[in-house]
Amino acid sequence: MIKQKKISILMLKTICIPVFIILLILANRFAFAGNTGLECSVCGEAISGQCVTSGGKAYHKDCYNEVAPRCGVCGRILDGAYIVSDNESYHKNCFMEIMAPRCSVCNEPIAGQYSEDFWGLQYHPEHEKTHKACEYCRRLISEFSTGGGQVYDDGRAVCNICYNEAEMNHEEIEAIVQHIKAVLSANGIIIDMSDVPINLVDLDTLMELSGNPGNSEKGFCLYQYRKVGNMIITQSNTIYMLTGMPERYFEGVLAHEMMHVWMNLNCDKELELKLNEGMANYAAYLVYSNHYDELAEFFLQNLQEDPDDVYGDGFREVLEYVDGNGIQSLLEYLKSHSIMP
Repeated sequence: MIKQKKISILMLKTICIPVFIILLILANRFAFAGNTGLECSVCGEAISGQCVTSGGKAYHKDCYNEVAPRCGVCGRILDGAYIVSDNESYHKNCFMEIMAPRCSVCNEPIAGQYSEDFWGLQYHPEHEKTHKACEYCRRLISEFSTGGGQVYDDGRAVCNICYNEAEMNHEEIEAIVQHIKAVLSANGIIIDMSDVPINLVDLDTLMELSGNPGNSEKGFCLYQYRKVGNMIITQSNTIYMLTGMPERYFEGVLAHEMMHVWMNLNCDKELELKLNEGMANYAAYLVYSNHYDELAEFFLQNLQEDPDDVYGDGFREVLEYVDGNGIQSLLEYLKSHSIMP
């Protein structure tokens, strides 16, 4: 699950935008006097004629021009209110036009409260109400942040970053299958996929097959078998995958469904739902953990923070058991038990 932050201007420094503070200083005061009785804070000479006072100090006009704070953008003297950022000072307009961070959605300067997503994209909070988030990466879709996006016929909003990774041919899908098999096999999970078809279907078909009337289905493993007495004499698995998923997301969903194949073929008893889905999510976790990039980190975080009491809690309980007892212990347990160990 993506984390978004709404931070006031006083907290920006703790995230990644340098803190900037509008300092309301006394305007430099210019006065004309014969003998002011003041000494210039620069040259030490008595001040007569035009006198400049700033910050409680007095200066000759020319002396003040030598030491006056200047804008880090335009170089002109700062007078009145100005902005300090990373020990540099700026006119407010100069800072906002040149130095201020830009909203990833509208490209306008950010000042004050903002939101930040997993990818480090910062944006005005109001865009959360006006722009759709990508179904897969959760970026807010805009020309500046994602190069635009698409809305599928089933209502899924997909950014163009993910959309450009969503078209896969048979050879590419087969390569993903082989990669998943290799990762799971290295963890003792051996899956024969030679007789397991993988079909790409639309959302309506997937919901009909799974019997789930919601719109959250991404994949489904259909297990069919025939028994004589207590003996299974024929059995088959067919995996159905939702079309239009980006490749890395597709990989995690497919690993999840392939784990269902393993459990269908190796478990004597039907597993409780939390254990069944938690174990399937653990397979996705293994596959994502085999990648070392930001996208894999994002999907791993989603798995670990999933609030669902079946998929999320089930995965975390499986992970805790494996961390303490090893994967082989859990695989052996699954073959003859139906509840979470």
